[in-house]
Amino acid sequence: MDQIKKSLIITPAKLAAFEGRKNHLDVLNSLLDEIAPIIIRDFLELPEDVETRQKHIIVAVVKHLLEFAAIRHWNLAKVYDYTYVYNGAFWQQLDNEDMKHFLGRASVKMSFPDYDVRFYEFKDKLLKQFLSDAYLPAPPKNPDKVLINLQNATMEFTPGGWISRGFDPADFLTYQLPFAYN
Repeated sequence: MDQIKKSLIITPAKLAAFEGRKNHLDVLNSLLDEIAPIIIRDFLELPEDVETRQKHIIVAVVKHLLEFAAIRHWNLAKVYDYTYVYNGAFWQQLDNEDMKHFLGRASVKMSFPDYDVRFYEFKDKLLKQFLSDAYLPAPPKNPDKVLINLQNATMEFTPGGWISRGFDPADFLTYQLPFAYN
C-alpha cells in the first residue's frame, strides 16, 4: 500500500515529463492568434450575382478553419460522435460547448460582426457545419500492429520487429505517455 501511495506523489520529475505538451485549449488559442480575416466571396469563389448569405459565412468559416488548422498540423476532426483537436502528437477530445465557443471566436477573428456571431443559433449552425465537414473515419484496426505514443516518438510494434517513428495524426492516438524513448 505504501508503494502505491509513493507512486501517486507528484514529483518535479513527473511534472517535467509533461512540459512542452499543448492541451487542446492551447492549440485552439494558438489557432485564434494566427487566424486572419477572409473575404467570403473570394474564398468560396462566389459569382458576383450571388448574394452572400449566412450559409455562405458558416461554410466559409468552417472550411477556412479546417484548412488553416491542417496547415499548422493542429488538425480538427469529428470521429464517432466526438470532436477532437490534434496537438502535433496526439488527439484530444473537445466538449461541444468548447467547440461552439471556439468557432464563434474564430468567426470574429475572420472579420464577422460580434453581434451576429454571439447569436446562439449562429453558433449552433457553425457546430453542425463543423460536424458535417470535419468527419474523419476511424482508422481500421490492425491486429498485427501495436502503437505506443511517447513524448518524443511513436513506437510501432509488429510481428517483424519494432521501430521508433514520428507522430502521425492518421494513427488517431488519443494519449501520450509522460516519458520519452531513449
